Amino acid sequence: MKIEDQTYKSKTRKYIEKFPFLHDFIYSKVKNLRAKKMDIEARSIINKIYNKKACDLFSHVQIETISKCNGKCSFCPVNTYTDPRNLEFMDEEVFFKVIYELKKISYKGVVSFFGNNEALLDKRIVDWIERSREILPQAVFSLYTNGTPLNLSKFIRLTDILDEFIINNYSDNGKLHSNIEEIIKYQETSNKNYKNVTIRKRLENQIMHTRAGNSPVALNQVKVAATCTYPFHQINILPSGNISLCCNDAYGEQIMGNIKNNSLVKIWNNQNYKDLREKIYSTRQNIKICKSCDEIQNHDDYIHKSKLIDKSI
Repeated sequence: MKIEDQTYKSKTRKYIEKFPFLHDFIYSKVKNLRAKKMDIEARSIINKIYNKKACDLFSHVQIETISKCNGKCSFCPVNTYTDPRNLEFMDEEVFFKVIYELKKISYKGVVSFFGNNEALLDKRIVDWIERSREILPQAVFSLYTNGTPLNLSKFIRLTDILDEFIINNYSDNGKLHSNIEEIIKYQETSNKNYKNVTIRKRLENQIMHTRAGNSPVALNQVKVAATCTYPFHQINILPSGNISLCCNDAYGEQIMGNIKNNSLVKIWNNQNYKDLREKIYSTRQNIKICKSCDEIQNHDDYIHKSKLIDKSI
């Protein structure tokens, strides 16, 4: 088990954030400089999996079974104060349609059982992941949670079936929640080291990237021209069965298809995806929802997921 502290802010950072215009000016300069470098790295990845308008099969499937989060993170477009979505649960039939389709293609990539939500608010999810593990023994299972609905019993069950279990402990004072402290104490007295578990101390209030322009606290948006790797390796399934553009499309503004009407593979190779990949390969400014997105570390996500897959082989 690893415990990471991501709450630290330098005195300079704290000072700059007091002055939005100063922060925005510096942020835009740094972001544009980094975007050029990230664009080169992203294209090097895309060119390995995308050729002559044909794209390799997705290597990351993200399944959102409930459309709500109980978090209050100021930077998130789906926090409890600002989320415009109605509460929706994925039908069990739809969930296992996805799982059995992945079995049919002998899928060995990453399956993330979360999206823009708190997955553990869905009381069915642990049972479903356990059943999915029996169906997809070679896939890489991942779950990110804010930890608030987590108890010791769920923790033990999930650590037995997940390859990656990230617990984000959000607190501006850096303190661990009592249930997370209980889990750490249990780990210290158990015979397992839980290498698949990472507990991250994170700030609840901070400024991050724009999340496709939907972050409530994003400052003046930086227009990034860089391409993006997500449409070339990641497929995102919403509770309705809709396939959204990417993990930053929190509200499902751009739909690529619906799993109820078609298979994952057919959707991945449909004309909607082909047209989008051709446009975004040139620049994200060609896509309406992507114009306001300033995330430039998407290639890091691809590299991280690839390492998880390689580790499991």
